[in-house]
Amino acid sequence: MAKFSDSTTQTLAVIGTPAIVLKHNAGEVTITTSDVHQVEVTATKHVHANSEAEAQKQFDAMSITADQSADTITIRSKYAQGWLEWGHWNEYRRIDLAITLPRQANLRVRFNAGRLHVTGLTGTFDLDANACEIRLDEVTFVGDNVLKYNAGDLRADGQFAPSAALQVRMNAGKFALIMPKDTPAHFEVHCTAGDIKIRDLPIESTRHFISCEAIGDLQPNPTNQVKIDANAGEVVLTGK
Repeated sequence: MAKFSDSTTQTLAVIGTPAIVLKHNAGEVTITTSDVHQVEVTATKHVHANSEAEAQKQFDAMSITADQSADTITIRSKYAQGWLEWGHWNEYRRIDLAITLPRQANLRVRFNAGRLHVTGLTGTFDLDANACEIRLDEVTFVGDNVLKYNAGDLRADGQFAPSAALQVRMNAGKFALIMPKDTPAHFEVHCTAGDIKIRDLPIESTRHFISCEAIGDLQPNPTNQVKIDANAGEVVLTGK
C-alpha cells in the first residue's frame, strides 16, 4: 500500500475579534490560542492507496483553503470520500488541521466526522457535527452558543460570560458539561431516552419512564441560560 503525507501552513493577520468559519469533511482538528493577532492554519493531508499512482491521484484531488474577508476567515476542505473511509475516521484519505487563533474569537464549525479539540478560546460557539468526538477545554462561552451533533461524544469544560446562553441539541451519544458551581445559570435539560447525571450542582433530575428532565437554577436570579435536548444518550452535569 502506498502512503502519502504532506503539510502546508498559512498565516492570516486579524484585528479585534475574528469570526472563524470551518467547513471540514473528516479528520482530526486541533484548535489552540495565543496572544498573537493572527490565524495560523497547518493542514496535513494523508492518503493510503493500493498504488503510488492512485495515491498521487487522490492526494492531488484534496484541497484546503483559508480565505479572508475583513475579520472573517473561512477554512474549507474539499475531497471525495470513498467507501473504505466510513467507520474508520477516514484513515485512507483525510486532512488533519492544527489551527491557532487569538484568545478571543467566534467559532462556527461544520464537521462531518472525526475529532475536534478546542482549548483556551473565549467567544461564541456554533458547532454542527455529524459523527464526532469533541472536546472544549478551558473555554469561555460568550453570547448565544449552539452545540448540535448527530452522534458522538461532546465534553465542554469552561465558564460563562455574563448573560451568555448555551443550547445543546444531541441526537445520540453523550454530552458532559463541567462548569463553576457558582455560575448564575438556569438549566432546562430534557432527555427522551437515556439518563441525566448531576454532580456537585444544586439541581435534580426527574425520571418519567424512559425519559428524564432536570430544571432548576444554580443561583437566585440567574443571568445565564443552559438548555439541553437529547434524543438518546447520557447527559452529565458537573460543578467544580
